Amino acid sequence: MNDIDKHIAECERLATFAKAEVLDSEEMKRVESYLRALPALLRDLDRLARLGNKPHYGNSDGNKIAQQALAALSREAGLSERLPEIDK
Repeated sequence: MNDIDKHIAECERLATFAKAEVLDSEEMKRVESYLRALPALLRDLDRLARLGNKPHYGNSDGNKIAQQALAALSREAGLSERLPEIDK
């Protein structure tokens, strides 16, 4: 399991416990850490989604992968399919 897989597994585990409202203080600190990191992640994914075609979304494989990740995060958060234009 690589580092990304470990982070994903930890996020899934914490989300499950958060729904059940059984997180201890250390787990809540980890949830808060992930939430603090999320804005930078979103900004970086948005930059990758536009790389080479700013201010618009690009059409390279890398652009599309970043766009799909942004769309998945948006859907999971109950937002629109695409995030608003972040930094044009």
